[in-house]
Amino acid sequence: TRRQMSLLRYFLTLLVLSCPASLCLAQQTSEKTPERPAREMIGTSLEPNTCKTGTDDNDESVLICKGVDNYALQVKGDDKKPQITLLAPDGVRHKIQYWDTNDPGLHQLERSVLWLVVHEPRKTIAINLRLKIEPKQDYSQWPFHDIIVRVTPAPVCIVGSVPAGSRSAGESMAIATSPADRPCMGPDELQKRDWFLTARRLAGEGKIDEALSALEQIEGHQRFIIFREISNAQFKAGDVQGARRTLMTAHAEALKKQSDEPLAATLSHVVTGLAEAGFYDEAKSAIKLFKEEEQLRMYLSVASTQGERKDLEAAKITFREAIEQELKRTPLPQRDWNLNRIAESQERLRLYEEAKRTASMIEDPAARKMAEERLQKQPPQPDR
Repeated sequence: TRRQMSLLRYFLTLLVLSCPASLCLAQQTSEKTPERPAREMIGTSLEPNTCKTGTDDNDESVLICKGVDNYALQVKGDDKKPQITLLAPDGVRHKIQYWDTNDPGLHQLERSVLWLVVHEPRKTIAINLRLKIEPKQDYSQWPFHDIIVRVTPAPVCIVGSVPAGSRSAGESMAIATSPADRPCMGPDELQKRDWFLTARRLAGEGKIDEALSALEQIEGHQRFIIFREISNAQFKAGDVQGARRTLMTAHAEALKKQSDEPLAATLSHVVTGLAEAGFYDEAKSAIKLFKEEEQLRMYLSVASTQGERKDLEAAKITFREAIEQELKRTPLPQRDWNLNRIAESQERLRLYEEAKRTASMIEDPAARKMAEERLQKQPPQPDR
């Protein structure tokens, strides 16, 4: 009833007015506390102005730089190649041999430090130190190197050494967030030969047997890059059939391991290598093994290689085969945009008349306009 509603509002108002401030605040703030993240990345610095000065056991001057969870880093000596000691909360000191500081290839230890703290399912702490080093033949090609130090669980030691590269950030992160069961690394294990770089160098120098030997140390998709480069070296040396045998070996291996590595990452290098050696029919035959959505890219790769070989008549044939495939099986509107890609590739080889014919097959107004406007910007030159 109306009277009951009025009484209810009265008692609610009375309750709010009579609530002690501390109790009300407790009720408001206890609704939900923010959850701690399962993983934290915390950056600290070794810059002198961010650290405290102190002395070590020998009364020598040091810097004490704050870390995480009451850990700290003691910095001593050379500004660029300092001695680093981990100071644990219980007072125990752990010297970190992050590199041979007498190595002339070591330029400096970077001042920024990254701490990786994992809370679940088991707490671990690791440090990522970054070094600036001189690139060394067959070992590294970039001037940086990550050293990952396990702090907890014990023992404190280096558990990762990762040279900079396209995948190094992910590799360093994977080690730093799961350091618990990794073995400790000794000073002589911090810099290892990169067999991929070694094999590439040997192939480039025409040392076929040595490159093949180095290839045995390489795993994954990188093997197929080396297969191709060895084939190129054989072709340049006049051993055309040797080049073909190398690529056929790679072809068989790619098919055998396609459950582990996608063909786009393995067989694609074989197709390109076959085209570079002039085995066009075998290259295009292998394209049929790819997924349909990947085949156009491979046709364009073969045509581009043929163009680099100045074999434009062969490139024209490859483009026409690609167009035939698109007209036969690709539904609109994707077909029109694929034709636009083909026309663009033809233009790169200055096959303008071929590109115009391809553009004329496009039905989608936007795709056709794009192709035609691009052609209008080209100089009026006949097909080569």
